[in-house]
Amino acid sequence: YVFAHARKGDGEDVAGASMLFFGDTMLGRGVEDAIESKTDLFAGIRGPEGNFLKGYDAIALNLEGAIASDVCGAGSDELLVQSDNLEFLVREHISHAGVKNNHFLKCEREVSESIIENSGLESLSDFSVVKGTGHDIAVMSVYAAPVSSDTTSIVNEVRSYSNTYENLVVNIHWGVEYSTEPTKAQTELAHDIIDAGADVIIGHHPHVVQTVEDYNDGLIVYS
Repeated sequence: YVFAHARKGDGEDVAGASMLFFGDTMLGRGVEDAIESKTDLFAGIRGPEGNFLKGYDAIALNLEGAIASDVCGAGSDELLVQSDNLEFLVREHISHAGVKNNHFLKCEREVSESIIENSGLESLSDFSVVKGTGHDIAVMSVYAAPVSSDTTSIVNEVRSYSNTYENLVVNIHWGVEYSTEPTKAQTELAHDIIDAGADVIIGHHPHVVQTVEDYNDGLIVYS
């Protein structure tokens, strides 16, 4: 929550941009059963006044699962997302779905991204720009699970975007599932990404909360 106070005088228009990130989000497995039973999936997230998911320029999450379609979905993938269930995200003001992960790519990428866009969401694919009030947020999405021994291309891409955009977030799928600490390779890559000009790193994939690091004027949320 953000708390404000009032003071006398004329108001000022302050340029800025706000973006809320969630981590790994599943609409398959038991979540699909909860949807079918009419369970309110966001009851514990909205807050008592129902305002926690309001007022942002964008709200993003990492969508853990491929999108079922006419050309994909005949298998037994328990993480498969039924396209109709995407409306539960849109209804709660979720605006962007991250798709650079190992689950989403199990189905045809172009078809799945088209389904997402038609649902009212936007895909956080390789690169996106979120429009704010006077400021834009550039979001570069990366799949790095595991982290490669050669991360030069990732770092060079970050440097290129940082030279063009004032505010750059790197949205990265990495790490070890259910580990509460990042690996040495993650930490080294994170530092290189910040040194290359990124402002914030948002990580996901471990399915648990990991450490947050303040490094060289940048913020690293490992998971």
